[in-house]
Amino acid sequence: REFGGRSLEDIIGRDVSEFIHPDALSEALDRYNRRMAGEKVPSVYETQLKRKDGSIFYAEMDASLIVYEGNAADLVIVRDINERKKAETVLRDSEEKYRTLVTATGDIVWETDAQAHFVYVSPQVESIIGYKPDELIGHAPFEFLKTDAIEPNQKMFRSAIEKRAKSIIYISHWIHKDGHGVYLESHAVPVYRSDGSFSGFIGIDRKKTL
Repeated sequence: REFGGRSLEDIIGRDVSEFIHPDALSEALDRYNRRMAGEKVPSVYETQLKRKDGSIFYAEMDASLIVYEGNAADLVIVRDINERKKAETVLRDSEEKYRTLVTATGDIVWETDAQAHFVYVSPQVESIIGYKPDELIGHAPFEFLKTDAIEPNQKMFRSAIEKRAKSIIYISHWIHKDGHGVYLESHAVPVYRSDGSFSGFIGIDRKKTL
């Protein structure tokens, strides 16, 4: 089989250090020497290898010390994880862009679980209704509404789930932490798991002047 652009004939008989990127060689040799000395070393780790054309790719190494008739050898299973590492990089970049967007907007970004308890609330909530995010996590939004707004909001949420609505837009009368009323316009989207079961809502709230 071909690995890293090299055929089996290109690999047999050559020193393994030739295929390890210089930046990763010191760690790889250290792990090898410690294994051969009988030290217990985590067997699975990630490293950087060199393709035949000189480019870098990521690999997962699963190394074990084999002893047979008094002779020790290093058995290594190598898995190409380059695509996985690329995907992880894209995901990290996307998450960073999302966090930047959430921080930049003046609106409240939030998420609930299936029981309508907040699992995430963006920092902007404090400047709008006076509560810090940690004071809302684990609580339902209905706990912070004017009494006459609680039942209509609960019915709206239940209806959206039952009808599998794509989104709902509504205005709620909240109680600021200092006691005065605040109107918020909310755009909420129900979220469903891969098996079709309801997992919660995500939404954006902004202050509304009536």
